[in-house]
Amino acid sequence: HHHLYPQAEQEFNQVDIGEIGLVHLSGVEDTRPREALTDNERIMLTAKDQLQSCEQVKNLEARGYQGVYAFEPFAPELANWSEDDIRREIEQSIALIQRHCA
Repeated sequence: HHHLYPQAEQEFNQVDIGEIGLVHLSGVEDTRPREALTDNERIMLTAKDQLQSCEQVKNLEARGYQGVYAFEPFAPELANWSEDDIRREIEQSIALIQRHCA
């Protein structure tokens, strides 16, 4: 939702980090304008993420956030994933955060 909110960057520094209890992360590879995106495009994190999730993590942690992160993908194709697919995608998303967002 951060990505879809036009004033997010301008208002980010006004957010009280201590009031944030959970940050949802999902990725979007679709390059359409943000106004055209829906929850159906939200997948796990990838190197092609258009939402700049790693930048959001870096910004939050630079301001002192030490809370919980949760993945929140909604794309319909996830319903067809096997257990192995789910495990792989979660592991890849965590690895991406650890390598590029720390």
